[in-house]
Amino acid sequence: MPQLTSNRLKPKLKLQPGFSMSLASYELDALHAAAVFTRSHIKLVRQTTGRLILSGEESGGAGKNVGHYVGYAPIAGWPFLVDQPIRHVPNAQHRRIFGCVMIRFEVFRYDVTHMHTQISLHTVLPTRPAHKLNGKQRAEHNHSRRILFLERFGVMGEDGVPAFISSAGETTTIPGFLLEGFKHAFTGSRCVACYHSHLKAISPIVLPPEVLNALAFTAESEIL
Repeated sequence: MPQLTSNRLKPKLKLQPGFSMSLASYELDALHAAAVFTRSHIKLVRQTTGRLILSGEESGGAGKNVGHYVGYAPIAGWPFLVDQPIRHVPNAQHRRIFGCVMIRFEVFRYDVTHMHTQISLHTVLPTRPAHKLNGKQRAEHNHSRRILFLERFGVMGEDGVPAFISSAGETTTIPGFLLEGFKHAFTGSRCVACYHSHLKAISPIVLPPEVLNALAFTAESEIL
């Protein structure tokens, strides 16, 4: 009979800012020891015209046994507004992107072929009436976040397709329309002393109709 484990012994997950993946304290410690510096948060920023857009930084890399990478891809029909390369210390920032719609790929890799993965869709929503929101709350309520895929303890197969066991005990994998971006982010999580972007050349992602129709896009954010 398997031995039950007390919840008090389980490592506490730490939430990262900006709707990114939760990592256990020992996973964060391993990244720190490997000198991997990932900026995984997405910010909503206001331009001088009053326009609201999203800002993210592709970053990360790998040490010998652990890696963490965050990268971004545009969606077909909504290209990035600004794509700025950054030359920084290894395993840190590689480029900064600005846009109204973007998909973020985040991979925490351990050992050689094992990983946690979160893929999320971020959009700027049409603004709400200014009198209903105050201060910082105004900006936060115009940043829509949706998880497209989230699983832990996956294994990369020999065919280049990862396999995960869901919380319901079922085998699952990353949807086909997200697989290219995931593979680039996974490669980034294995790039030791990484100095370059792994998602720079990725093709814009075409969302399936069932995903696209469920979202409220705005190509141009309005002024509050």
